[in-house]
Amino acid sequence: MSNEKKVTKKMSKKDKMKIYKVLFVLQIISEVLATVVVMASKMVPTKYLIVAVLILLFYTMIVGMLLFYKRLKWQKIIAVVMSVIMTIAMFAISIFLIKALSTLNGMVDGEVSSDVSVVNEPFAVYLSGSDTRDATLSEDSRSDVNIIMVVNPKTKRILLLNTPRDYYINNPALGRMDKLTHCGNDGIDNSMDALGELYGIDIDFYGQINFSGFETLIDELGGIDIDSPIAFKASNYPYTQFSQGVQHVNGADALAFARERYSFAGGDNTRGSNQMQVITAVIDEVTHDGVGLLMNYGGIMDSLEGMFKTSLQNGDISSIVKMQLNDMAEWNVESYAVTGKGASRSTSGGNAYVMIPDESTVEEAKAKIASVVNGEPAVIDEVPVEE
Repeated sequence: MSNEKKVTKKMSKKDKMKIYKVLFVLQIISEVLATVVVMASKMVPTKYLIVAVLILLFYTMIVGMLLFYKRLKWQKIIAVVMSVIMTIAMFAISIFLIKALSTLNGMVDGEVSSDVSVVNEPFAVYLSGSDTRDATLSEDSRSDVNIIMVVNPKTKRILLLNTPRDYYINNPALGRMDKLTHCGNDGIDNSMDALGELYGIDIDFYGQINFSGFETLIDELGGIDIDSPIAFKASNYPYTQFSQGVQHVNGADALAFARERYSFAGGDNTRGSNQMQVITAVIDEVTHDGVGLLMNYGGIMDSLEGMFKTSLQNGDISSIVKMQLNDMAEWNVESYAVTGKGASRSTSGGNAYVMIPDESTVEEAKAKIASVVNGEPAVIDEVPVEE
């Protein structure tokens, strides 16, 4: 009877050792998988990756010693808990990044690319979108949001240039004067050509936005701070009451703020200014905390799924994220809006209200673009708003 107990006891230890080995192997597999996925994303700077690998090796060594070279029961329990936590965490990170990268692939227009190096030379992105709550994007449609984002990655300077949707400019596809918003009916490239012609620049990329996608994005970021020029009640759902001055808002309220035009004397001009303010706040939130950017990357991608499409390629986006994580630099984000006077003119949609460009503001916009591209220091001016 005594011998039987001894055999049973020995078999029990052997079984436990098998479990320890399986658990330890799973931990190592999960760590290798997570490392490979992170490396494949090309978003994490090498210095951070090396530190992370060294920490993983040290952690794995400690777990191995506790599992296989120590005899005390409480040490085995600690080792098992540590191993389980690490395994779950590494598999979770792998799944999280694989899903995020898959979502990113769906946002990228693989048929359009540019030779511009987004981390070494200035580039321009046309941000186009609608202020509706539609759940889908259409490339051949009117654009209510028309913002050119001029970026200089060396000087960490961004210019957000707003052009009102009713601006009366040449429609390249039709060879006639038209509303800017109508240019989108012939494709996003036509809108890019129209704005490029207006400002005398080449626009390298586009980002097509369903502006309501910002609602879930902003919630993912924990809200943003906006500065309302006046106190007003939004005319769109959720009919938020805004006070004058700085306030922290969630996604729904930020969207209501960005969509509002009827409460302002400047109408579309003020709305454009507020939209740029929302975009600036999002940029600030995303860039000021590198760890937060990495941790929220999956949520950010999910929030924009189906709401955003861009000609920036995966490598471009990965390079930008990697650059930001590497230097954690503060970006200087400026905004400017060209203005004009209302009139009635012939358009591709018949006689309609248009905005005749104020050429002095167009020339000022050109000067600001050149300033960013040439690497000059920023000079912050207030956005002109039609009274």
